[in-house]
Amino acid sequence: MPLVKWDVVMQQKSAGGLGVGDLAVKNVALLFKWWWRFADEEEPLWKKVIQSIHKEGKGIIPSSSVTRYTGPWQTVKKMINDKQPMSIKFMQNLQVEVGDGERTKFWKDPWIQNGLIMNLFLDLYAISSQQNTVIASMGWFEGQVWN
Repeated sequence: MPLVKWDVVMQQKSAGGLGVGDLAVKNVALLFKWWWRFADEEEPLWKKVIQSIHKEGKGIIPSSSVTRYTGPWQTVKKMINDKQPMSIKFMQNLQVEVGDGERTKFWKDPWIQNGLIMNLFLDLYAISSQQNTVIASMGWFEGQVWN
């Protein structure tokens, strides 16, 4: 039986609370931080472990596949792939720097302003034999021209 109302605990100290804040929002922020680090960092050991256990590829968006393992990474995947309100807001404000295209999936990562290419060109995506391919594998530069 709680001795104090949670609403009181979450209030700012100036309003008589403990200044804890909304823990659900803080939890989501920390999960996004791990996802951001996963997408941003090159080859740290912890990322290799996550990729091995959870069958993650090189893309920015975590795969929607479910593994038998539980833990924070499954929560991150669920949060991103289930289109929860906070993740939708985050994804709307996400900007991706493609670089050499080795870590950005052509069809499934948000690297253009209008959304995912797989959603913009449904028929082409459906017949593509390269649905999980990164941008670098979809063409090449000849001087300043992309082929």
